[in-house]
Amino acid sequence: MRSAIIAAAATLVLGCSDTTILSGAFLSTYPLVFPEAPGLNGKYVELVLGHYGPDVAGLVFVCSDRDCTDRTDCAHIERGHWSGETLTFAFSPPKGCSANQECLTLARLSLEGEDKLLGVFSADNAATPELALVRKKHAGDLVPEDLNCHQEAQP
Repeated sequence: MRSAIIAAAATLVLGCSDTTILSGAFLSTYPLVFPEAPGLNGKYVELVLGHYGPDVAGLVFVCSDRDCTDRTDCAHIERGHWSGETLTFAFSPPKGCSANQECLTLARLSLEGEDKLLGVFSADNAATPELALVRKKHAGDLVPEDLNCHQEAQP
């Protein structure tokens, strides 16, 4: 009986780790190819995620350099959802889309291992080629600047 209780407790503890597995920062490995969203095309993106069970919140930073040291724009993640296999969310690109200035970009990403997201961004019936984002920071390594969209944009 005691071993059954220990096994059940271990399952609960280990199972809970999946409910926060996405928390942290992920950076695209190459610039996006996305002419439909001029503010994203040719830019790197960094996702700063907070993962709470099936819900995911966070920010999308747009950067010109590979290390994302020059965050030029930022958008809030909307309707973030983790199904256990796939992360989906929407965000409004800071510079809009080519077909209309206001648009919503949708993301569908799958977790590969614990440190890589693979998937696409789509808007206006167009999508990026598959993109990869690798973990840059775990949740405990995030600093206040990672959690704030209200910083001054750099030229």
